[in-house]
Amino acid sequence: MTKTFFLCVLAAACIGCGPSPGPIAPNPTGGASRDTAETAPVVVMASSSLDLRGMARSLAVRADYLEERIGVRVRIRVLGDPQVFHARVRENAYDIVDLAPFDYVRARQEAGVEPVAGPIQDDSTSYCGLVVAAAPDIRTLADLRGRRVAYVDLHSASGYLYPLAMCLDAGIDPFHDFASFTGVGSHANVLIHLKEGRYDAGFTYPHAYAGHVPEAERARVRIIAETPLLPNWCVAFSRSFLARDPALAERIRAALLAPDARTGSPHPFGAVSDTQFVTVRRVAATLSGHGRLPE
Repeated sequence: MTKTFFLCVLAAACIGCGPSPGPIAPNPTGGASRDTAETAPVVVMASSSLDLRGMARSLAVRADYLEERIGVRVRIRVLGDPQVFHARVRENAYDIVDLAPFDYVRARQEAGVEPVAGPIQDDSTSYCGLVVAAAPDIRTLADLRGRRVAYVDLHSASGYLYPLAMCLDAGIDPFHDFASFTGVGSHANVLIHLKEGRYDAGFTYPHAYAGHVPEAERARVRIIAETPLLPNWCVAFSRSFLARDPALAERIRAALLAPDARTGSPHPFGAVSDTQFVTVRRVAATLSGHGRLPE
């Protein structure tokens, strides 16, 4: 199906919109047809600082699935400016939102969002950050002092925030103790640069490490530290959506958690709850205490 796109970048300017698609057949589960006048579209929102169109394509898969499964109209909005994104979250300018772990904690506090689902990787909705070293004399976090270290970007949970907090808790300040501390844009870049010798160590996560470091190279490019398990990104409902149409929200929740759900993610979804984010709040407290929590 063709989707109505609200693909927004930087100052939330719309760069790709299309007309509302035509009617669909009534859903056997009782969902309203797309052209029912009294049924407002469900708005799904996300933020991406790196790949707006890739995020939009991913959300379009999920939106098509929800339209087919439930019979609701779905609009998607992808915002490239984090400050605009957080403002829209506070305004409840959406019904469903994809949130990175730290964004979820902030949105829960500021807007009362309700977590619904998250991707399952390695049989879990949680994962960890890694510190990976290529220099042979780096065996512990303390050995990172005076070395060149790469991270993903300032908003990457496993590729920056989680390992950064782990270092700070260990008494190591990357901004003062490392010879250099450089964002390289992606997990793949971190690992490629390590293998090529451009950096001595880097921050990443298990799935990227498994995909970019062959077995034969893991004695050289090796994991020296793991963060505690922390929840992955999640899908959440806005407080206003839950109040306006709790029955529809429950149908969408069930659809997202169905075994055959098309989520737009390479991984199936599992249920998540607010209690799983306690560890994220602890990490946020560490970063905030050192003035390193991103805006």
